[in-house]
Amino acid sequence: METTVNNVGSGFEDIMAAVKQAQAAKGEFSMADTLAIQQSVFHYTIYQETVSKIASKSANAINDVMKAQ
Repeated sequence: METTVNNVGSGFEDIMAAVKQAQAAKGEFSMADTLAIQQSVFHYTIYQETVSKIASKSANAINDVMKAQ
């Protein structure tokens, strides 16, 4: 779980690094730059969705235990 949460943060850093690299290189975005940013956003979204699903299932499990008591 900790690794997944850390991947969300590093995923966002990857997005920002791709944007900064594209701006520093030419000052404008090429097709390759756009695809690199899109790939970083995709990875970030996957990690974020994974964390959200785990948190939701954990909350549901806690609620079920509380109801059973």
